[in-house]
Amino acid sequence: MRKAEAKRDVEQIAALQLDMINVDAGNGHRHVQFQQGAAPDGEPDGSGRRTP
Repeated sequence: MRKAEAKRDVEQIAALQLDMINVDAGNGHRHVQFQQGAAPDGEPDGSGRRTP
């Protein structure tokens, strides 16, 4: 695995974990993006839903 691919994977996992913390804390779903131009998951912010 190349460094760029590993970095992308780590950022995606971190973004998912931060989103789960927001939902669990009652703040609803948030799009957390570390990479410029990364596509969000399609759920609206504040929806409270998690899309893996």
